[in-house]
Amino acid sequence: MRAVTLIPSVLLCTAIAAPVLADVTPEDVWNDTLATIKLFDQSVTADLERDGNTLIARNVTFRSDDADDGSLSHTTQIEQIDLVNLGNGSVKMVFVSPVISRITGSKLQELGEDTFRAEVTTNATLSGEIIVTGDPDAMIYALDGADFEMLTEISGSDDLALAQTNEITVSNVSGALSSKKGATTVKGQFNIAADSYSYQMNQPGDEGSQMQLSASLSGYASEGDYEGPRDASTTDWSAALSTLSARFAQSFETGVFEAQLADGDRPSASTLSGTVGQSWVDMSAVNGTAYYEAKSTDFTAMLSGPSVPVKDAHISIANSGVTMSVPLTQGDAPQPFELGLSLDDIGMSASLWAMFDPLGELAREPATITVQLTGDALVFEGLTPTDPTSIVSSNMTKLSSLNLETFFVSFAGAKIDATGALTANSDGIAQMGLPDLIGSIDITLTNITDLIDTFTRIGLTPPQFGGLAQMMLGMLARPGPEVGVLVSHIERTADGQILANGLPLPF
Repeated sequence: MRAVTLIPSVLLCTAIAAPVLADVTPEDVWNDTLATIKLFDQSVTADLERDGNTLIARNVTFRSDDADDGSLSHTTQIEQIDLVNLGNGSVKMVFVSPVISRITGSKLQELGEDTFRAEVTTNATLSGEIIVTGDPDAMIYALDGADFEMLTEISGSDDLALAQTNEITVSNVSGALSSKKGATTVKGQFNIAADSYSYQMNQPGDEGSQMQLSASLSGYASEGDYEGPRDASTTDWSAALSTLSARFAQSFETGVFEAQLADGDRPSASTLSGTVGQSWVDMSAVNGTAYYEAKSTDFTAMLSGPSVPVKDAHISIANSGVTMSVPLTQGDAPQPFELGLSLDDIGMSASLWAMFDPLGELAREPATITVQLTGDALVFEGLTPTDPTSIVSSNMTKLSSLNLETFFVSFAGAKIDATGALTANSDGIAQMGLPDLIGSIDITLTNITDLIDTFTRIGLTPPQFGGLAQMMLGMLARPGPEVGVLVSHIERTADGQILANGLPLPF
């Protein structure tokens, strides 16, 4: 959540909307900018000068020190912003110079007794004019057909090899951002679209580039809204998050990507390239809970290069999705969470299949993976503490219940289908950070024994392992209603016993 301090400078660069009749002055726009920055607990300094119809802000600096000792700081600097009164109640905002943002941290991570220092520098340039309309408490920022470029450089201690550059270019950007401030709350909405979005990343190495990544998207769109307390302070994250409502979503029609990977002493010896179809990501935070959902279609990826043993090494996924909802704030009672993953119609090229199944004995139908987990957990500490290292060092959550809503895997003609429900045993002893869980899982296995036999026959599985797997199936499962189907009911009791189909297991 440290990245939240980047929002003010990003909003200033991408505040976009369609012009409407309004009655605002350059001073109104500047005051709105100050109010927005202060919402994120940042201080502002600038030199203001009136030149006719133009309010000029020079040497603009936004700054925040997030850590108590100032070891983590964020500074945004802009040499000049012009706010021009157009004479019709609207104001033109022009970024005369790039927006330069720096995040510096010397205690982002502790390694034994040592700490490392990292710095992120971002240069953003907006080519276009922002038209501001509305009134002092409800403004709309408009941009039509602008271009946006951003270059980010990451550096850190030499022994940690943090050097990296990222470049983003967005062309022909149009859309809207509006903000409305009440006595105690602030609300905002944005909706933008762009013809194209491109991203390039480079990680340098001693012998050349260790990794280069490029991606381009077409039909890019983004939208979102937020509502929260007007005078929220980041010194109390739990209180701020419990009252915040925010959403961010982005989508694109098609995408192309390519990654060049170093191979030993040969920089960029292997290349991973591919395409993806219509995709979208939707993130939100409401009443102290974070929600995330992402979906994509028609994904393909190919690996090539001297170290790749086959020429046509590619995989494809027709549809993929990830869902998540997790509590962000601490509470006295367990709070619900949800995690999900789906991968539909996973396919491989014939050359990849031939690497481990040259005679074609395995069914080569597309594979599928679906996992859906729900449950409750007691959160002892909010997920955005003042000290970021406490996320790792403290026991922040305690699992109360875990439900296996769906677990389904199909591969090479075999299927695994399972559901179950587990709860924490208050009298049990936690192991490896997990509570003592009791409950049951029901499993249906289809053609698993045939798959193990085929793996053993073609050499993918050692004979002794195949025999052990078949023996374990005999202990855990019993014949189902159809040929080739095995079923199992696995239960863990409060006294620590594990039962398979009602019978205790000998381990």
